[in-house]
Amino acid sequence: MPIIKFYILLLISTLRFYLNKFSNQNINKIFNTNFSKQPYKGYRIDYIDPWIDREKLVNDEEPQRVEHEATKEELRRAQMYVLLNIKYEKEEVNYWKTSYETFNDGYGDCEDQAFAIYKTLRNMGIYKDRLGIVLIKGHAFACYYFSDNDFYIIDNGYVTLNIAKASEVFPVYRSNEYKEPIIGFNLEEKWNYV
Repeated sequence: MPIIKFYILLLISTLRFYLNKFSNQNINKIFNTNFSKQPYKGYRIDYIDPWIDREKLVNDEEPQRVEHEATKEELRRAQMYVLLNIKYEKEEVNYWKTSYETFNDGYGDCEDQAFAIYKTLRNMGIYKDRLGIVLIKGHAFACYYFSDNDFYIIDNGYVTLNIAKASEVFPVYRSNEYKEPIIGFNLEEKWNYV
């Protein structure tokens, strides 16, 4: 019986050691969980500039609303609105449709759904400088910066269906086979993450 108590105490002390060692502060040192916008280094994506130009043309008559911070509920409503109205459909040709084209067609791939979420949030009056599109290898999703170095992921379910913080999702993904953010952009700017 004393030997069992010894092993239980050893197990508890070991768990405490590792919990302290890998606390949130230390996890930030192990994984890069700072998702602040870095200067754009000209990462070659042939679709970004043409999409921005076309999207600006169809958004000339964007309604003037008082801009405000987003709540998680507003982010969730925009996400659900798009996912219920824009059917995911993989495209034969990788053409980035404007949000107008996507809503008109009623279907699109991940980039098209991300652009539609972005547009929906803009129409709700969310601060435009806090919204963006994030590209990871083979996927795109909308994002909302709630601080200077972290954002909420607003996705179609490929990464997550939850409105989740990038700092909580991507360290887990990096430890598996998933990717990390490469580049972000909106109608006003482009930025790098790496």
